Amino acid sequence: MITLPPQIPLTLAAITFTTEDVDEETRRVMVLTWEITPLTTAIASALNIKSILFNGDAPKEPIHTIAVRLDVPPQDVLIRSAPDMPASVHLRNVAIGPLLRAKVKRDREPAELAARFEMRSDYPDADTLLLLATAVETVQYVTCEPEQGDLLTTAEAVADTPPRRRGKAAIEAGEELRPRVHAEH
Repeated sequence: MITLPPQIPLTLAAITFTTEDVDEETRRVMVLTWEITPLTTAIASALNIKSILFNGDAPKEPIHTIAVRLDVPPQDVLIRSAPDMPASVHLRNVAIGPLLRAKVKRDREPAELAARFEMRSDYPDADTLLLLATAVETVQYVTCEPEQGDLLTTAEAVADTPPRRRGKAAIEAGEELRPRVHAEH
């Protein structure tokens, strides 16, 4: 399980909005683009990409720019404007990645990595949106915690549940939607 260190100082580089089709439904999505400068070995280790990017504490010599695929489960994200402040924004079920793009800045002594990645979340309420809009191009302290699954469902119960059929497959199988109501189209 990948867990990120708490209160990572990140710069909110941009906020964009898009739509996604999920289960035949179009929903609005907010995309936050974050910058990590410098990308430390601790953060790279937490993301399980340290061996790709670093030799010891220094960036690998042949790397100038690189895109690394992240495999992070959905997260609860808390955003603070200062480390000693309470969280002003709480986003649930946030998808991180799928790519982290890093660039080696060799004009610095010692050379360091700067990286960008995205977080995708459901469209927020107006207050959250206002707080995020005022935070663009500023350093925020971000804590990510793995999203907690359904505690009432055991792994065995999930494994024993047959996959749900939809549409024509449900009609052909004669599955009931509710008692005495069959799938019809």
